[in-house]
Parts: sequence; structure tokens; C-alpha cells
Amino acid sequence: MDAHNIPITDLFDASEICKAIYNYSAEAIVIVDDRGKIVHANPIALKVFQYSLSELTGQSIEFLIPKEYRKNHHNHVSNYQQDAHPRSMGSGLELYALRKDESKFAVSISLSPATIRDRTYTVALVIDITEQKDAKEKLRKHNQELENRVNERTKELAQLVNNLERANKELRQAEEEVRVALTKEKELNELKSRFVSMASHEFRTPLSTILTSLTLLEKYTEKTNQEKGDKHFGRIRSNVKHLTNLLNDFLSIDKLQEGKTELNLVDVDIVELLTDLREELEQFKKSEQVIHLDIPHSLTMHSDSNILKNILLNLGSNAIKYSPDGKTIYLKVWTDSNDVFFEVKDEGIGIPEEDQVHLFERFFRAANSTNITGTGLGLNIVKHYVELLSGTISFSSIYQKGSTFTIKFSLN
Repeated sequence: MDAHNIPITDLFDASEICKAIYNYSAEAIVIVDDRGKIVHANPIALKVFQYSLSELTGQSIEFLIPKEYRKNHHNHVSNYQQDAHPRSMGSGLELYALRKDESKFAVSISLSPATIRDRTYTVALVIDITEQKDAKEKLRKHNQELENRVNERTKELAQLVNNLERANKELRQAEEEVRVALTKEKELNELKSRFVSMASHEFRTPLSTILTSLTLLEKYTEKTNQEKGDKHFGRIRSNVKHLTNLLNDFLSIDKLQEGKTELNLVDVDIVELLTDLREELEQFKKSEQVIHLDIPHSLTMHSDSNILKNILLNLGSNAIKYSPDGKTIYLKVWTDSNDVFFEVKDEGIGIPEEDQVHLFERFFRAANSTNITGTGLGLNIVKHYVELLSGTISFSSIYQKGSTFTIKFSLN
């Protein structure tokens, strides 16, 4: 029979096989009796732990365990003996063994029960896993470094994204500022054009009238021509007053825009103010126009009397200017528990619906007012003055039927 085909049991008996495995195993084997005493150890175990067999024999197994781990080892031994079967020791735990030179090393331990001559022993297979553990730790550190790098790069990318978003936001803001600036420049150019057009007409006409009247006055030196002279003096006074009002409008706009308008708040007698206002408006009314006043018997409010009068004078003079002869201008005041209301109503030409949205803009004049003198500044000034006094202004208008302006101030 070929030697390669001879069963191993015919070549060796079981004891020889066990002995060979025990002596030539690459793993340390330690045999412990039921009292936890070491009864034997194979050559590799002696080499690993750096002891001779005589030094180990009879020692407690805890002799090979670091001191800090010995406290709970007795309980582990008892638990194993109560349910002895082949298994790994300390599953999920980090296990360490102790050499003769008191150096510690990481181990993996497998336990198996064995019965020899009616006595129970535990065979412990001890594997030095220091290299595997070091490799695992290196891998963990390497992974941690990679994770840290990824986190750093993620933070850098996040910061880059934030910087880009901030730059985009700043760019959008800059674009918006440029757009607003261009819009304002366009509006300013339009205002300049309107101003030149308005000034060319509004200043030229009164000045021409004044010049013509003065030329004619030179001819009316005799007393017989006194009536004609007085007529021209009246024209001069009227046009000079008109120019003065124009200049006052420009000065008011300039002060309002620069925030130089100062309030002088006092207790204002509204009845007295409206009575004086009607007398002043009487000088401007057209033929057979009527100014109707509807006010309480007494009313006092805390305000700036000059600004309040200018507001009402502007609205009242507009009502006269844009109303035909024989129409009535209504000035009305009333209060509720918290507010006081001023209303100026006329029966004039009204405001075209498409023009109403622009009514309070500087230099704006409705399409149906081109033949009536005006700067287009009055209502803009009124709105600024009303807001300066913490009030609100509203209006309603029907083309060819008239307009109503309502102002509300708080009594408190």
C-alpha cells in the first residue's frame, strides 16, 4: 500500500497526535484545573509569557493577568464553570495578559472544557494580537485623520460657499444700488426737464407782463390816465406776488429735502385760523365764487400754525384756481374721539383717473391743467408738510365734477 494512502490512525495513535498539536502549536495553550490553578502550558506559552513550566505550574491563572483586571476575573471563572462549553472569552472586551517582565500585551482567548481522568480542566488558547491591535489602531487613526481632513475640507467648502453667497449678495446689492441710482438719475433728469419747462413758462409770462405794464406806465403820466395806471400797477403786484410764491415753493422743497424745516408746536385755535384763512382766500377767488366754511364753535389742537395754514392755503387756492366762476369751495373741519379732520372740496375740473397716481409727485401737473398756471410743486409740499406733522392726506376726484382732499391729524 502506498504510504500516502495509509490512514493517519495507523501511523500515529491519538496521544501522539495530541502531543504533536500541543507541543508544536503556534498559539499558546494553558491548561487550568477546576480550582483555577495552572497545571500545564505548551512551549509557545512558556515563550510568550517568559516563564519556565515549573514557574507556572501551581500558580493561579490570575498570575498571568494584569492586576487592574484581576478583580472581576474570579466571577468570570465561576460563570464559565457553571456553563462550560467552547467559546471565546470576554466577547466584545479588550483582554490583556501579563508577561514575567510585567509588560502587558493584548490577547484573544478561547476556552474549551476538557475531562481528563475524571477531572474537569479548562484549555485556554491564548493568541497574542498585539500586531493586529496595533494595525487596527493605525487603521483607526488613519480613518480618523481622513475623517478630520474630510471635515476640514467640508468646512472649507462651506466657508467658500458662504463667501460666494455673500459675494453674490453683495453683487446683487451693488446691482440694486446701481439700478436705484440710475432710476434716481433718470427721475432727476426728468425733474430737471420739467423744471426747465415749468420755469420757462411760469417765470417768463409774469416777467413779460411786468415789462409790458412798466412800458405802458411810462405813457400814462397824466392824472387822466390814473385808472389805466392803477390797472397796470395791479398787474405788476399780482405777478410779483406770483413770482414770490414760486420762489417760496422752491425754498420749501429745498428745506424739506434737506430736513431743515423746524416745527414750532403750539396750541392752535383752529376756528381763528380758518376764519383768517377764508379772508385770505377771498382775495384770490374768481367772479361769483363762494367760500363756504363749516367748522366747530371751538377747537384747539397742538400743531405748527404756520405749516398748518400753508397746507390749507395751498389746498384752498388750488380749489379756487381749478374751479370755474360761480362755483363753491367748501372748507370743513370735524373731530371724533381721537382725530381731527380737515376737508377742502371744490366743484372744479377734477383730476383724470390716469393722472391721480402721480398727483403728489414733484413738478407733476394733470393733463387737463396745462392752460392753468402752476408749478406742480404745491401738492408735493402739502404732502411733506402733512407727514411732518404726523398726519395723513387722501383725496377723491371725478373728472369734470370736482375734487375733495381730506387731512387727518391725531388730537393726542
